[in-house]
Amino acid sequence: MIQDIATHLPLNRLNNEDLVQALGRWTPDEVFAKTGIRSRCIAAPDETAVDLGEKALTALLNRQSVDKVDFLLFCTQTGDYKLPSSACILQSRAKLSKSCGCLDLNLACSGFIYGLMIAEGLLKSGISSNVALVNCDTYTHYIHPKDAVCRPIFGDGAAATLLTSSARGRIIGFDFGSDGDHALKMYLPAGGERMRSFRGGQNMATDSSPADPEFIRMDGPEIYNFTLHAVPPAVQGALAKGQLGMKDIDYFVFHQANAFMLESLRRKMNIPKEKYVIEMADTGNLVSASIPVVLAQMRSDARIKAGTRTLLCGFGVGLSWAACIVEW
Repeated sequence: MIQDIATHLPLNRLNNEDLVQALGRWTPDEVFAKTGIRSRCIAAPDETAVDLGEKALTALLNRQSVDKVDFLLFCTQTGDYKLPSSACILQSRAKLSKSCGCLDLNLACSGFIYGLMIAEGLLKSGISSNVALVNCDTYTHYIHPKDAVCRPIFGDGAAATLLTSSARGRIIGFDFGSDGDHALKMYLPAGGERMRSFRGGQNMATDSSPADPEFIRMDGPEIYNFTLHAVPPAVQGALAKGQLGMKDIDYFVFHQANAFMLESLRRKMNIPKEKYVIEMADTGNLVSASIPVVLAQMRSDARIKAGTRTLLCGFGVGLSWAACIVEW
């Protein structure tokens, strides 16, 4: 069902040496030990999620002989405008057919799995034959330079996944959930109907503060606790629905949040290190693009081949989580 994945990562980089100098705390080695990140991909100030997504989608379409993409899903929380839909803008820029359906998904770290679920439904129902799922966010535009919680973690990047009714393989075992009671443990206060005033996330004036409503806020300890509580049942739920056991999975590819959190999950679920993928050292946390960026690399270096089973799990903003199993 998944035919191909293409990615695009910005050229700009924020390494640990520059981060430490900006924050005035820690050492580069301490940042790496805590996060598993050496450098982060950073979108240019005038580079949007649609810009990055277009490049990933163009790369995908240039190497695939698909007659027509008949549905475009764009998963982003940092669209070009409040309205119209960023998917509609991307449809035009990628020169897709005007008969192509377009839909934005306002999801973050679980968004790739939700996107796969919707794409699978479109394909199995016969509504669509070729679905393009694009995942991209530019969170770094909404993080204050002095934010010692978010800035060491997040990067920017895009992935475009082509799912077709003719491709071999299948996606099974979808398990998902939400805990809106704790939705504001990570959020961007300004810009919506509750607080319409918004000066723009790129306003990094010297008189601004990480507490200003135009910047992302994250309660790190609460997000960590949520993850340890929500992810193991989601993984077991996906396995049960797919009628598989842990031993039947070749690789576990979770949202690349940070190395400390991922290692805590690995130990809690007793997943063998050789089956557990942590690859974010040179990208940072790419939000909903983190999983497909890793999958693209695994396909490129032949870790994923016909018959490989990968269990995917995304978790974070919402609070939201989702898991599934891809049989390639």
